[in-house]
Amino acid sequence: VNCNASPTVLVGSFNIVTSLDIQALAGIQTITGDLGVSGTGLQNLIGLESLTTIGGNLQVADNSALTALVGSGLINLTTVGGAIEIERNPKLTTILFPNLVTADSINIGSNDALTILDGFDHLVSVRGTIYIGMNHALKSITGMKALRTVGSLNVSTNPALTTLSGLTSLQQVTGDFGLAQNSLTKLLLPALQKVAGNLSFASTEYGDNTTTSVDAPLLSEVGGQLEVSQMRVLQTLTLPKLTKINSLNISSNGVLLDPDLHALAQLGPDTNPQNQVTFQLTIDNNLAISSAKRIGTGTIQCPSGMCAASIYYNTVLPDCDAVDLVNRLSGFLQINWGSNQGPVGGGLVCQTSGSIP
Repeated sequence: VNCNASPTVLVGSFNIVTSLDIQALAGIQTITGDLGVSGTGLQNLIGLESLTTIGGNLQVADNSALTALVGSGLINLTTVGGAIEIERNPKLTTILFPNLVTADSINIGSNDALTILDGFDHLVSVRGTIYIGMNHALKSITGMKALRTVGSLNVSTNPALTTLSGLTSLQQVTGDFGLAQNSLTKLLLPALQKVAGNLSFASTEYGDNTTTSVDAPLLSEVGGQLEVSQMRVLQTLTLPKLTKINSLNISSNGVLLDPDLHALAQLGPDTNPQNQVTFQLTIDNNLAISSAKRIGTGTIQCPSGMCAASIYYNTVLPDCDAVDLVNRLSGFLQINWGSNQGPVGGGLVCQTSGSIP
């Protein structure tokens, strides 16, 4: 550590263990390396109010008595050049970074008493990953209202989480976006326009027992797979502007009715130069889907010629609806359908199973 560069700059990294270490940072505005607060008995971080910039990582982990990151301590922190890691602090109830503008990634996990995640209201962009998981008492994520872009986003295994209102400005995820094993009832992503990687509303093997609706009214493109599976009480899936995805998997949903993807026009990328990847359209084992007429309303193209479709074992889906969707798929390498148990309506005779090589 070199403290001679400036009275307000600490060159290098610093670890806080006791309150004396906090006193040693009095007046320091910038730490060029990492700041660690790990394995301490501190209840708060009062005394770090002058700190505005951390050039490396901020790690707050395994602090047995720490109750809050709110109101003082890191209240004036604006910039973290590396990761923010807040993990395994068993008494931590509240996290608040009211002036934070920049961080490379954020990891908030396994904080057993954390109930509120708020106060990231000036954070506009995170280049890396935001992970919020394994916080068993977390009820609401109301911060991050200014967040527009993030590298990847994973909010999972927060069983008390009912509110995700803090993501109302999120427009773009440049990697993957996954939600699973929370207690959200209605999921609304009003500003989301593009997910460059995978978008998953899927549950784990335990199933999702709370989410009844998923609505992303402006979402137009998913660069990876869109997965909606094992959602036991999901009734509505509304993605009315989604035109292009690489793969689609809607499977094993208990009460999902007619999904609204009526703008869908392309599966897979424009080209597939390696000719090794097969892009999938899968609608299997859904108990309540009774129509496929809003899964694209016209032709769904596969420009790469490397797409496959499977439409099987949907309990009340009329086979004529399955055939109608099959007939709207263009450029697909293989299409399989059958064993959909819904009635054939209107006196039409439709092929009930088959394979198009």
